[in-house]
Amino acid sequence: MDEKRIKQAENNFRNYLNEGKIKKTDKFDNLIYETYLRNARESLNVANQLFENKTSSLWVVVSSYYSMFYMACAYLYKLGY
Repeated sequence: MDEKRIKQAENNFRNYLNEGKIKKTDKFDNLIYETYLRNARESLNVANQLFENKTSSLWVVVSSYYSMFYMACAYLYKLGY
């Protein structure tokens, strides 16, 4: 990403914190973290199976997106959000 996009993402994150859309937490539950990781792996495995079977390009993208979404959630959760 270029510097402008990075600044925009940082600004968006600060705004989401201020608006309460993202909240900082001191609590960490390993079950929640592991669930995000498991969902990310499962979504990626499904995307791979759909791709290999030439089932649906649309659902390869959808499943891949969800894998990235769950991984991002796991990362943010690990950081305390």
